[in-house]
Amino acid sequence: MNSLRLSIHRIWLSVTTPHPSVLSSDVRRVRLLLSIIVSFILLNLFGIVLVFALIEDSLQMELIFAAPCALATALTLFAYGIARSPRHMPAVYLIMLNAAILTYGAILATPGPDSATKYAPMIVLGTLIGGLFLNVRETGVVAAMLGIGLLVVMLIFPRVVTGIFGFTVEPIESFSIFVTQLIVHGMNLCILFFMDLRDRLEQERIQERTRAIEQEQLALAYKRADEVKSAFLASMSHELRTPLNAVINFTKFVQNGVMGPVNDRQKETLGKVVVNSKHLLSLINDVLDISKIEAGSLKLFVEPNIDLNPIIQTAVETTLPLLADKGVKLELDLPDQLPAIACDQQRVRQILLNIVSNACKFTEEGHIRITAHMTDNDVIISVADTGPGIAAEDHDLIFAPFRQTESGLRRADGTGLGMPISRSLAEAHGGRLWFESTVGQGSTFFVALPLNVVAEPAVV
Repeated sequence: MNSLRLSIHRIWLSVTTPHPSVLSSDVRRVRLLLSIIVSFILLNLFGIVLVFALIEDSLQMELIFAAPCALATALTLFAYGIARSPRHMPAVYLIMLNAAILTYGAILATPGPDSATKYAPMIVLGTLIGGLFLNVRETGVVAAMLGIGLLVVMLIFPRVVTGIFGFTVEPIESFSIFVTQLIVHGMNLCILFFMDLRDRLEQERIQERTRAIEQEQLALAYKRADEVKSAFLASMSHELRTPLNAVINFTKFVQNGVMGPVNDRQKETLGKVVVNSKHLLSLINDVLDISKIEAGSLKLFVEPNIDLNPIIQTAVETTLPLLADKGVKLELDLPDQLPAIACDQQRVRQILLNIVSNACKFTEEGHIRITAHMTDNDVIISVADTGPGIAAEDHDLIFAPFRQTESGLRRADGTGLGMPISRSLAEAHGGRLWFESTVGQGSTFFVALPLNVVAEPAVV
């Protein structure tokens, strides 16, 4: 039994093998087409045998009723030959025609007032098969032609047989023909509708997939460009810091008279060189930090039991000169004892320096108030000022690299990196940085640092 099944399977594979020139992407479609054609050949042969077995009137009648099956068999054999050739698509039209011929054969084999209505839907089989291989327009045109052809045959064929052979073949009633056409074309329209829906969904799926691929490619290209930019910034920052530090040191040597005597005016000028060089160095350090953060290579050196009071005091003392020519009062309100936390001292100092220096730069009158308090899990440090405030539409710019608000652009003394770096450093500690602001009333920035941080190096 198994050997018979294997033999049949082997024969089936051999008769449904496409032409070698068929593209690998079309092999499955052509194999399916060949399988359908072979099935139709077997069905047509079975129909011929059935006609001769059921009709016993005369050989002439048997030949007349077997003619549709014989014609359909010839068509399917021809279609099989075409399907095995490099250009296989015309075989689909022949198979659709074959379904129409079989339909009329079935109607003719069982004449009666309802035979057309009973068997006409068989023609829809051809439309279904065509829909597997053709587009909606081609399928619709062929199905309409076959439906009209079936109508003509049902009206003319009985009269032709009567006139040529001299015996009567019962004509099909007009009402039955009308119902037949309604059924055929109605079902064909349903098939065409679902085919069109299928094609639209497939096209949308392809477009969606294409967009997804394009987005992936754009994301990959952006990531590569971003990596190149970060590497370039990191490299250039390193290369610029070394000669700039040398410029600062040698300028100080000259200012202090190490290279020879200098007058007061020269000392003042050299002092301005040092101040501006340090400002440039801080900008370069910011660029280096943001490039390391974007590259994921900025390390925190977390130490346990760090007292925050000296760090806050240092930030205040460092930024006080920024208020020298302003009528702004700097208030410091800290509890007597803040709990020690695990953190990177240098980076926490950098966060506070960025926040307090921004408050000093943008506050022209009033006060700046620095406070700290504890919650169950965090130490929260706040810096409130009476500056111009930040408009709601500018809130997203505060933490965007290389972006500044309108007031920041007017001052033109920064890169817009201080706050993005500070937020990244706060989040790297397991904390967060946020602000509240009202235009015309001032802004308050908050830094939350967790009390329980494992004292291990972390990578931003």
